[in-house]
Amino acid sequence: MIVGWEVEKVKAGAVVGLLMVPIIEMEKKEELKEGEVKIEVNRGNEKPPMIGGEPQVRLFPGYNEITDEVWNKIKVHLTSKILDKQIVYLSKRGKDEETGDMVEEGIPLGDLKPEKAKEVIWNCFDVTVLERWKAEYAAKNDLIRTINLQFDGIAEGKVPDEKIGKGK
Repeated sequence: MIVGWEVEKVKAGAVVGLLMVPIIEMEKKEELKEGEVKIEVNRGNEKPPMIGGEPQVRLFPGYNEITDEVWNKIKVHLTSKILDKQIVYLSKRGKDEETGDMVEEGIPLGDLKPEKAKEVIWNCFDVTVLERWKAEYAAKNDLIRTINLQFDGIAEGKVPDEKIGKGK
């Protein structure tokens, strides 16, 4: 899931710090009275990354990428920021393969329209995410390069050398 935090402020040149969000899933438990529901925290069996702390997601100003699973756990903690449009997320509706239910899932960078993908990249400041995208899309660019070499080889009546891209 691509999640933007304070993207408009980042575009305007303002730096707003880090947003730390605990990865705690809220679960509905027993009914108390009609209309009332008791909410309890489900911490699971995950060990916190440091003594005394819960696992956390850090959001940099601008665009970030987190898994859909983690997003679904932290989204409830960000409701007011989502409603105030301080946080935006890029998602689509799809079917859960196991249950068949309609679910919200993130749109991968490569599935965005080119203009939006460029905006996301130019407004992402998490080096880890940028490195992951670079590695993921480098392979795709290499395939495009290979396809282009094949087109060139066909047009020139040559078989491209797969290692250096020169015809034989």
